[in-house]
This record gives sequence, structure tokens and C-alpha cells, in this order.
Amino acid sequence: MKLGNYVELLLPTDDVARSVIFYDRLGFQKLADDVLTDGCFNLHLADDKSPLPALEYSGSDVEGIRSQFNPDKQKRKGTPPAGGEFKDTSGRLRISVNTAESPLPMPAGSATTRQFISKLGKLAEITLPVPDLADAVLFWTKFGFEALHTAKIPHHYAIVSDSLIVLGLHESHQPAISLTYFAPDMSERIAGLKATGVTIRAIESGTDGTVKSGSLLSPEGMLFFLFTGNF
Repeated sequence: MKLGNYVELLLPTDDVARSVIFYDRLGFQKLADDVLTDGCFNLHLADDKSPLPALEYSGSDVEGIRSQFNPDKQKRKGTPPAGGEFKDTSGRLRISVNTAESPLPMPAGSATTRQFISKLGKLAEITLPVPDLADAVLFWTKFGFEALHTAKIPHHYAIVSDSLIVLGLHESHQPAISLTYFAPDMSERIAGLKATGVTIRAIESGTDGTVKSGSLLSPEGMLFFLFTGNF
């Protein structure tokens, strides 16, 4: 049972125009006034009352999705109300489902084959810290996600995808959801971003002082990780 045939990541913001300007500097392109794409996923910026980001699905079988919940675990897992919104096992991510079709297209290709257009490189995953990896994997596989990779080093994690997006489920008590990008020329990309005024915190620097990997924080508080390498 997949969650839908279209998805976008919603980030609540108190200033949509400011956020749009920020993502334009990162190379995102507009699909609508408040929806942008980096070629790998679609981003929805909205004045939303909840502080939590959300995966917003369209083209959903809401009743079928509701049937996937175990009544004995509804309190822990949550159940989609009439509006079709519930939370993942970490409680850090909202998931909304809507029977209506989206008027916007997904980026061409699958989540693992898309061609990026942003200055950040290729989105590897939406990184989601979870308190219990096995519980999280069970939850997402109920909704059509398949494991692409699992490992126990440097910690227990799993990379899962429903072909629309890629999630990195990391067994951790860190509070923040983040977006993780890779590019073989990331040091040059970081230098270019810094030249436009984007603040980058260095994670790894070369002997010549260039930043090989770093992070940045969006106006809404979303953390971006930028790593040198291929994905």
C-alpha cells in the first residue's frame, strides 16, 4: 500500500517570500509560487501552524492507508483522521495523504535516478532520526517503501524508498530531520555558495583550507549536510 503517486516535503515558514529567495540562491527552481524543486524532490514552503515538517502525498487511497494501522497500537503509531494526517514512529515527521491528484509533476525518473539541478549536488536522502530502527522500517514498509541498504556502522540505519523519495532511517535520539547531499565537486560547490553569501559550517577541510564537506541551515531551521562523494 503506497502512500500516493506524488509527494512533496512541506517546510513551515513564517515568511514564504524570504524562504523562496533563499532556495533560489541554492539553485532550486519554481514549480509554483510556494513549491520549488532541486531536480530530486519537490519542496513546499507554507505558513503552517505546526513546527514539524511534513511529507504531503497526493493521489492517495486514504481508506486503504488507514487500514494499515494496527488498532492495538493506534496510540503509539497514530491514525489518519478525516483530514488524512498522521506521524511517523519518531513523532518528528508528519505525513499527510490526499485523494486528489497533484497538479504539479514529480521530477523525471525515480528517486535514485533523477538528475539534480541545484547547486547542492544530488539529494541522497531525507535523513530521519528514529528511536527504534526495526520499528521504523516496519512502519515504512507498510506503505510501499523498500530497503535499499542497511548497515550497523557507524550506527544502525536503513535507506528506504517508495520510488518517489529516499528516506535515511538512522537509529538516533538527535532531534533534527535533515537533508543530505553528495557531489564529487562539493568543495567547489561550497565555495560558490559561500561567495553568494550562504553561511556554511565546515565539517571537513582540505590541507589547503578548502571546505570539502559542510552544513548549512535554512531560514526555517532545516539542516542541510553537504558531503564530497558520489551517491
